[in-house]
Amino acid sequence: MEKKTLVVSEQIRSACPGFVGGALYAEFRNTEYCEALWDEIRAKAADLKSRHTVDTIKHISGIEATRKVYKACGKDPSRYRPSNEQLVRRILQGKELWAVNTAVDIGNLVSIGYGYSVGCFDYDKIDGGCITLGVGLAGEPYEGIGRGTLNIEGMPVYRDAAGGIGTPTSDNERTKMSLSTTRMLAVVNGYDGDARKLTNAWSLWRRLTKNTSTPSARQRSFSLSRRVIAWLGLIAGYGSCEASPRKPPCTCFRSAYTSSRTICRRSPPPNPSRPTASPFSCAGR
Repeated sequence: MEKKTLVVSEQIRSACPGFVGGALYAEFRNTEYCEALWDEIRAKAADLKSRHTVDTIKHISGIEATRKVYKACGKDPSRYRPSNEQLVRRILQGKELWAVNTAVDIGNLVSIGYGYSVGCFDYDKIDGGCITLGVGLAGEPYEGIGRGTLNIEGMPVYRDAAGGIGTPTSDNERTKMSLSTTRMLAVVNGYDGDARKLTNAWSLWRRLTKNTSTPSARQRSFSLSRRVIAWLGLIAGYGSCEASPRKPPCTCFRSAYTSSRTICRRSPPPNPSRPTASPFSCAGR
């Protein structure tokens, strides 16, 4: 099924009324490793080391807000650390991040760059047309990537028709990205409610993956993007977003800018320098 709808549940709205998430769709040719990308990852790691310690990372807004949501949902964030905190903590402990594959490594760079947990899913492994962000249940089956059975009770979780596919702690083995993945749905979880920073995170992801014709730009794309990369929009705590890759790249947007449910026509992401006004041409639904 081509069309996917992303929905934020009442449980998440209650635990984090200001939640804003970003959704991204891309088609690409994945690669095992890219040195140019890792140069950027190492540069960002050095920057984090110069500004933070293990004791101060809790003040990074994305990490702090994710921990608060875990507690609000009934999960101990110190026992089940969100991935954004895991990555930054590993860097500050003097360890290098794991190289997985280029698509996942880009997601990790976005995560450490903005302090958000990022979910990267193989689009063709997602079951059904609706993905809902809710809260894990007691005994709910879930196999974390490289972790085995993961207790997701009280943890924010994205679910498709077959069950959980992603949490801030770990994505699921069932929908994980591999070298054979050619289509991706990625989500960026802004539990701090900062739509402006979410848009900046998208801009970084787009720069890393977009396909252009100049040799220098191709080098920056890390041989990843083949044809399509579309910002599907910001998903507010009381909103939803639709992804339909057969259509031209579009932005679906729902936030405090609008009081009714909207579908927004083709348009660039919000302008970070003017966050108080909607740049979209919207049709109410």
